[in-house]
Amino acid sequence: MNISLSQDWLDKVSREKHDDLTVIGKQKALTELDLSASDILGAFSVTPACKEMIRRGWLPRHRSTGEERIREVVSELEGLFSLPEAAPALFRGTTKLTVQNVTGQLAVFAWLAHVTRAASEVEVATFDYSALTTEAIRELVQFSRFDDGPLRARAWLHSAGIPVVIMSSLPGMKLDGVSSSILNERPFIALTIRYDRIDSFWFTLLHEIGHVLLHLKDDMNQVFLDDLDELVEGDEIEAEANAFARDSFVPRDVWRRSDAFKLRSKSAIEALASKLKISPAIIAGRIRHETGNYRFLSDMVGQGSVRNLLFE
Repeated sequence: MNISLSQDWLDKVSREKHDDLTVIGKQKALTELDLSASDILGAFSVTPACKEMIRRGWLPRHRSTGEERIREVVSELEGLFSLPEAAPALFRGTTKLTVQNVTGQLAVFAWLAHVTRAASEVEVATFDYSALTTEAIRELVQFSRFDDGPLRARAWLHSAGIPVVIMSSLPGMKLDGVSSSILNERPFIALTIRYDRIDSFWFTLLHEIGHVLLHLKDDMNQVFLDDLDELVEGDEIEAEANAFARDSFVPRDVWRRSDAFKLRSKSAIEALASKLKISPAIIAGRIRHETGNYRFLSDMVGQGSVRNLLFE
């Protein structure tokens, strides 16, 4: 599959801008942006991420070895990434860049381009924001109480006009979910199922739906790449998506008054889940997150219950 990443597309993803980038290469800081596109692509061609792209068929296999093989892969990558000579300037978001984290971002961009293309090929109903009411979201989250809830959720979102792509990440990526738009016309969601747990799947899904409703609605020219383990303190947009996800499952006033919040016992968790018609795994996962104790309630979060269901 041919994937094209134009400079405009990369600029869309790289929202943060820094004019005083320091590029680090070969273990020393460089005062100028002197890493060429071929330098970056050459480094990327030998990464586990690039090898995985070849294994998946995103790039063709080559019989050659050594330097010749690297040259052949770089040639393929040049058609994949339209990188100018000042390529590092595209990788914004940090004041220090290394060859390692530049190639890491290339892996993310390649993965994102692939899932964007995959999303464009999913057959879905006509999208309409007005259909995503509070009542509709309540119906969606109640699918979580069923064993095949993730499948029902994906089908429900397709019927609402939102493609959902399930795509495992490339080596080195730390990504849970993505929300963006296809040609700025309709939103899509992609999930990696990095953590194969019921609570993780549902929270990530509703976090991305939060972006769709709260942030993409007014500006579809955005890409949200979410590593939910590394949310930046003070990031209001991500905090809003998190709050949307939490409140969609358990309204905040209900949560504070509940025995599940006060006692954190399995019986209280199951009682609240039954009352709200959601999976107990979601409540157990919330308690684990809020307490920072990820050994607690480990038998209630549905470990190993999602990946085999969705990766057909």
